[in-house]
Amino acid sequence: MRIVFAAIMLLCLATVLLQAQEMSSAWFGGIGVGIGAHDNEAFSNRLSSWSPVGENGREMVYRTGRFSSTGFTANAGGGLLLGGGFVLGASGERLFFPSVVGVTTEEEVGEYSLSGGGGGLEFGWAFYNNSGTLVWPYVSVGYYGYALDFTNNLSDSIPLFEGTPIAPGGQATYTGAAPRIGLGVGLTRFLGGSKGASSITVPVVTARLGWGIFPSHPEWEQDGVTVNNGGHTPCYSALALSVTIGGGGASF
Repeated sequence: MRIVFAAIMLLCLATVLLQAQEMSSAWFGGIGVGIGAHDNEAFSNRLSSWSPVGENGREMVYRTGRFSSTGFTANAGGGLLLGGGFVLGASGERLFFPSVVGVTTEEEVGEYSLSGGGGGLEFGWAFYNNSGTLVWPYVSVGYYGYALDFTNNLSDSIPLFEGTPIAPGGQATYTGAAPRIGLGVGLTRFLGGSKGASSITVPVVTARLGWGIFPSHPEWEQDGVTVNNGGHTPCYSALALSVTIGGGGASF
């Protein structure tokens, strides 16, 4: 969070560095970090209410933790300003959540790690273009997915829902992905440059605040095979903030 706060402060404090003038074209890109509020409740409820069946066919008593609604991301992104008014952007992210465990009455533990990621295109409009600053609302379309890694530290072979049983000490990965649409706003700041110059190449900071959703939830797959009746993946619905730092150029 300190990195995010510092980057936003840079955007606010750098306004004196460029002459007040509109950019006719620009390019920018960078890497950074982010944080998002995700909709994991339905899947957490499904997992916490599920009890696996052991090797002898007996339903086990199994307590599973809940996944956090807060995810952290590693981000990369960039964009082009065309004709002084249209912004074409692209961004991607790798998503991480804290792991949770499932515990039996014998206090044997299985571990679940949820992660995700994806990327897409952003189609925006330069609502504000002045003094090396762009504010650009956008719509986005992309392809995103989740991965659930399960480590079975129990003494029985157990599946995830109706998937293939995982042997004691074994691991398995379940995946689900789908198209995703969203809305957002970007704030891009070109830091520095000579007053009166016709073009510049300078450090650039970009902040994106966006919301996205799966139109439909994909089911989990294990080794390319659908986990039948296993419930849908979490919804990749999120309100997220990311900040990237890199470089770019602009013409006036």
